[in-house]
Amino acid sequence: MYNFVDQPGSRLTDGSHFLLWAMRGWALSANQSRCPTVTLAPSFAPLGMLETLNDFHELMIGCRSFGMCRLTFGALDQPRIMESEAIMLALWADVATGRIERARTVLALMIAEPYVAEVIARMARMTNHMTKLGLAPTGLRQGAQAPQPSGRPG
Repeated sequence: MYNFVDQPGSRLTDGSHFLLWAMRGWALSANQSRCPTVTLAPSFAPLGMLETLNDFHELMIGCRSFGMCRLTFGALDQPRIMESEAIMLALWADVATGRIERARTVLALMIAEPYVAEVIARMARMTNHMTKLGLAPTGLRQGAQAPQPSGRPG
């Protein structure tokens, strides 16, 4: 998670960047009392992700409805990754790279236990599909360097 906090979204792999955008879009839509699946479908479809939209929607509902902590997501144009987003991106990366138990342990601290297995299963189905499309949400791009301070005071 700490690898992601305050990083620019541009450092993410394409799959992780898509999920960052999707989480933000889902939260924005839900907060505006609009149907997130209707709002997100036009962006999921061209990438071949439409069949995963229900899994994404249901896991986001689960995190919101059964969460033991409040997850907050930035605006669509927010350049930096926020804390809640970083946690979720780390979970997606763990699932995509086969670290399911680690993701399950973290999720158990975030959402009610009966829902953890369902969220993991939905994440696994999505990451498997994304991997087949060349969009594995593995986190930060290989070789991406963290922004360096300019050496000038702010």
